[in-house]
Amino acid sequence: MVKGTWLYMIVILTLSGCWSINPEEVSDSLTWEPNISVPLGKLFINYEDEFDIPGYPIFPDEPDRPITYIEKQPLDFDLTDAVSKRENIVYMKLRCETINRFPADIKVEVYYKINGTDSVSMTKENPIIVPAAAISDDGKITGFDNDVRDILLDDTEIDNLVDVNQVIIYSTISNLYITDVFKSNIQEYSIVSNLGVQAQLIIKTNP
Repeated sequence: MVKGTWLYMIVILTLSGCWSINPEEVSDSLTWEPNISVPLGKLFINYEDEFDIPGYPIFPDEPDRPITYIEKQPLDFDLTDAVSKRENIVYMKLRCETINRFPADIKVEVYYKINGTDSVSMTKENPIIVPAAAISDDGKITGFDNDVRDILLDDTEIDNLVDVNQVIIYSTISNLYITDVFKSNIQEYSIVSNLGVQAQLIIKTNP
């Protein structure tokens, strides 16, 4: 990334060489207003067999009973490293894209942690709900849904991210039936939630 004096010199040389502008007439203050998109990471769920499912068997005496459980993926986060200094950020949102190729409904939520302790929901009362994939009688996927959700952040929420060191994606898998058909096709089923950030910045050199 080109910063400060180097950026200024490149612009001055370009202007003076191509447009024959006197460098002495050019202001020593420049403003850059980029829009950026940065991937933060993803939650990916795919099992080799049913014993990879957390807590399985959850109801050993009731094998036909559907189960509900949670998977999560912590992501290291630093606002300055991922985006920019707080004073440069004008607008910011998270984008979460979820693809559900699993025979169960899922609910995706995004939280952040401050100093490794307090968890705060970024999806608030509006979690991401993606219905189960369509499955044939022999367990093959015949259709699936995806959801792209933009999570807009206000100034207070962006301020809070200054002290955040971790963002966590949670996925709640609901009413999953562990049938013989499911077991024989389990490696074909997956859930992926990609999380990224988009921001508009204003960066001034020699203000």
